[in-house]
Amino acid sequence: MNILIKDILGVDFSIFYSASHLALFGQPEMVYNIDLHHSVIESVLGREAPYLLGFFYPPIFLLMIFPFALLSYRYALFIWILLTTSAYLFTVNKILPGKLSIMAALAFPGTLMNLLWGQNGFLTAFLLGNGILLIESNPMLSGLMFGLLCYKPHFAFLPLLVLLIGRHWKALIWSVFFAGASVFTSVVIFGLKTWREYLNTIPSSANLALVEDWASVSGIQTTFYTFSRLITDNYQLSLIIQTFVSIIIIIIVCLVWRYISSKLIRNIVLSSGILLTTPYAMQYDLVILALPIFWYCKEIINTELLKGEFAVLLFLFFMPMINLPIVHLTHIQIAPIAVTLLLIILFRRIHCLYWPINILKLNGSKV
Repeated sequence: MNILIKDILGVDFSIFYSASHLALFGQPEMVYNIDLHHSVIESVLGREAPYLLGFFYPPIFLLMIFPFALLSYRYALFIWILLTTSAYLFTVNKILPGKLSIMAALAFPGTLMNLLWGQNGFLTAFLLGNGILLIESNPMLSGLMFGLLCYKPHFAFLPLLVLLIGRHWKALIWSVFFAGASVFTSVVIFGLKTWREYLNTIPSSANLALVEDWASVSGIQTTFYTFSRLITDNYQLSLIIQTFVSIIIIIIVCLVWRYISSKLIRNIVLSSGILLTTPYAMQYDLVILALPIFWYCKEIINTELLKGEFAVLLFLFFMPMINLPIVHLTHIQIAPIAVTLLLIILFRRIHCLYWPINILKLNGSKV
């Protein structure tokens, strides 16, 4: 089946909109009934959906989206894009202020992909970016960001872990508080049955994404799992490889946050490492790459540009636009390789410019 751009323009927002209808009008647990939810989606769209659409988020995400059911679909889509895009651009401007940064963020193909589907990548980038930026200056607000980021638990795990490893106790406590408060509020509003349905569907949802329906999303699933699966055609071996990579990246990120003093380097490692530690990250999630790219640009402005860095950053910038055609032509998913290249040039930068002066932390001081 040929899928045209007009068929997918904003189509993923229909997942959230239809879920908000079910939640607002008394059937929140039914968002996890894929067949029923899919039929509601097609009713909202007024046509057949271009592919299988399901709601795989915990009920805390329903707290963020259920008011959209009060609006018409088109108006809700417009408000969603306006709010989340503004939040994303606000975050980029906080990382590297200036009109040029805003223009570059809008031109970033990851941005365009997220706009195309009407997905939640902007929201994820906003919560992750501001959570990181506010860890020391405003631990309570940082905790709110990370607590809400738990709407994607596979992305929230690593930030919460580095708060623990980095001994950012206030931000960690606030994160746990707001995550718990979100769960409690969702239980009060949507009922405990909704959470039971969500938890019961986790195994089948994981199986659908990684085994049964994997072939249909292999082009837009931008992980080492997909990279390995395309090469080996063995999902068990691919899961082993993804697990091994995840453990290595988690160790690296934790070591950096425990022992490296440079905030920019820590931020780059965390925001890029998140995309490598999960078997489930999609094309629209690549908008998160704007965070390490702009943090890296700020690091270059503060120091100097090393040989090869511009080429890698340029490749990373355009990668969301070219990785899908490359997958179709070569059956190689280049997204995780591109993110790994970013980490490689970052550690070369550490070695060339910093090591061992002014980079290590011992008892809270620089050496």
